[in-house]
Amino acid sequence: LAFPFAAAVAVVGFFVLFKRNWILTASLVLPIILTVAYLILNRLNVAPRFLLIAFPIAILVTIQGIDSIAQFIADKVSRTPNALAAKLATAVVLLGCIVSLASLRRYYSVPKQPYRTSLAFIEAQRKPGEIILAVHHAENGYRFYAKEFNLKEDEDFFAIRSVKMLDSILAAHDGRGAYLVTTLRRGLRLTHPDLEARIVQDWEVVQTFPATVGDAEVSVWRQRQSALFEK
Repeated sequence: LAFPFAAAVAVVGFFVLFKRNWILTASLVLPIILTVAYLILNRLNVAPRFLLIAFPIAILVTIQGIDSIAQFIADKVSRTPNALAAKLATAVVLLGCIVSLASLRRYYSVPKQPYRTSLAFIEAQRKPGEIILAVHHAENGYRFYAKEFNLKEDEDFFAIRSVKMLDSILAAHDGRGAYLVTTLRRGLRLTHPDLEARIVQDWEVVQTFPATVGDAEVSVWRQRQSALFEK
């Protein structure tokens, strides 16, 4: 219910702001449109951090919308509309701040990208000789935390960027067992659809660790028994 209300307020604020100063409004909206268009045309992952430039216009239209609606209500019900409008707008903004505070508990209790948590999970179960396969974006996080867990790249864990690399490393370590790790699945699906399809076909998720960053949860996979048997 909160989202439709906030969206309606933002729409009202946008049109009021556009009417008051269309040049300012357009200058704040145009970079967002160009950024999204570039990402889509180049088949790139639209990560939330790329849309941080939308914050200024989002804040402006929301506050403008609250102020305009408060003024409209005050004009209808009060003989001193300006004073009432200011009080209504202030109350709504403060209420929004209080509601936002409720989300901070989860934000600070869940990692933005749980690489360390997933590595600790794997290391608690990994047997001697078993390897870790960090797929696509997961390789950066695992490379960063590798020293903390005494892991060596191309020995204990391997970066996987294609089906060919996956097959080659599995063949070289046949029978030793492996843990495969993925994150930002949408980006993987867009840039390496064949690799994503192979993982879904031959592997199964044993644990997924939540993240505060969108689509950044980390999933730990193990090979399906049917895939092992076929080999």
